[in-house]
Amino acid sequence: MLFLLPVYELSAQGGGGRSETAERSLNVSRNLTRRASKPRIFRASPKKPPSIPVSAPVDGTLALMVNEGGSEIHLSSVYGAGVSDQMITSPNAPSFIGRMLPPGNYSLLVKKLGFFDEVRNITIAPGKRRKVIVNLRPKLALLSVNTNVPDAQIEIDRIGKFNRPLRKYRIKPGMYNLNVQRRGFISQTIPVDLKIPGQEQNITVVLQPLRIDSILDQAYDKINHGDYTIAADLTNDVLLLNSAHARANFIFGLVGFYRGDPSSVGYFLKAIRNGETVKLPVKFLDEVGSIRLVDAELGLNRNRFSFRTSGRVEPNIIISWPDISELAKSADQSHIILKGKGDSYGHPIEELLMLYSPIASLRSNLSEPFCQSPAAERSCTSDVDILFRLLSGWRASFHKTTATK
Repeated sequence: MLFLLPVYELSAQGGGGRSETAERSLNVSRNLTRRASKPRIFRASPKKPPSIPVSAPVDGTLALMVNEGGSEIHLSSVYGAGVSDQMITSPNAPSFIGRMLPPGNYSLLVKKLGFFDEVRNITIAPGKRRKVIVNLRPKLALLSVNTNVPDAQIEIDRIGKFNRPLRKYRIKPGMYNLNVQRRGFISQTIPVDLKIPGQEQNITVVLQPLRIDSILDQAYDKINHGDYTIAADLTNDVLLLNSAHARANFIFGLVGFYRGDPSSVGYFLKAIRNGETVKLPVKFLDEVGSIRLVDAELGLNRNRFSFRTSGRVEPNIIISWPDISELAKSADQSHIILKGKGDSYGHPIEELLMLYSPIASLRSNLSEPFCQSPAAERSCTSDVDILFRLLSGWRASFHKTTATK
């Protein structure tokens, strides 16, 4: 049986053996199939919650008060959180220290030489203030001494001397004698009981001024013991109050005489003018019998010259200034030649005196006086010079006064 097939117009084929029309039909079919599959469901994505910033812990405050100046302070975190601080307080006063610190536990160490160490464990809370007071306890006793005279000398037996007030002076526990003195004032000695370690005692000493006569007695005693500096200081204290004080001028001049200072003559003359008798040591040459140098005392007041020995050795004379017929220095400047008429034990006498320095001596063969001057400003020459200036000034001053009258 014969079948007839319909004839179709074929379009161009592609490389795959399909025509372009067939390919388009296939793509459409596929798209329809996709669209007919399970429908797409859209879901809203969940929103993230807003982020909350995490703040750092708030620092706290340490307020530290230390009673002892010059203390060493160590501060560190207990768990080694990085805080480590070392400080030294002001040397002369209690100290206040403030620090901002992270919250936590800290170890505090305060120490100072001569005091027991103080250790504290402290906690700093966030935003809080922690107050800590540290009173170091001394291992030694403490002594403070004040006086009403700033330059008074403070002496503690077995310890030493101080020319200033004492403030919390560290001292080995025990019993002590405290002596406070100053020239021109009455000294005071006070027992001090400091037997307990850490004990503190404050002492105020009020010195009372000496009477002027007592001050000058002390000065004269210092001269006799060769302490010319203190003698001058004591006497000068009186002269600052009364520059015309007769005895003070004499003693101040005496200090100058023993120092070989020619300015002493001015003080001697002022003392005489104001009623004092100036007395100075000299030696005179006695040629009666064997040659010897005799110790004597030369005295001058407004009216007369006196010359006396310590015993009943001639001459002991009193001569008024008009009766001095000769006053000169020897050619070798070793002695003074003084000649005059006067009185000796109520009898008139005319005497030639050869006056030497009180430190002069006779040579070993007793042939002549000589002087081995000490290693100081004073010498036989200075003694003779001062004595001659004084006698000459005395004559001139007295004569001038008499002529004026």
